[in-house]
Amino acid sequence: CIDYIKDSMGLEGFTYYCEGNAKKYLHRFRSKNQVEDLRKATVYLQWLTEALEDLQQDGEQLEFSF
Repeated sequence: CIDYIKDSMGLEGFTYYCEGNAKKYLHRFRSKNQVEDLRKATVYLQWLTEALEDLQQDGEQLEFSF
């Protein structure tokens, strides 16, 4: 399922998807599933890291503005 999402969104879109889900689980971990939510956030952060590494290998880099 995650491969389908990555393929359908492209790498850049997938990075935003992973970032959003990681933030969701980090935001709610204290009031909901605690350790389980932290583990889920970790998985999304790992996928985000891998996607960013793939983009860098392709010579691309995301522009972040704050």
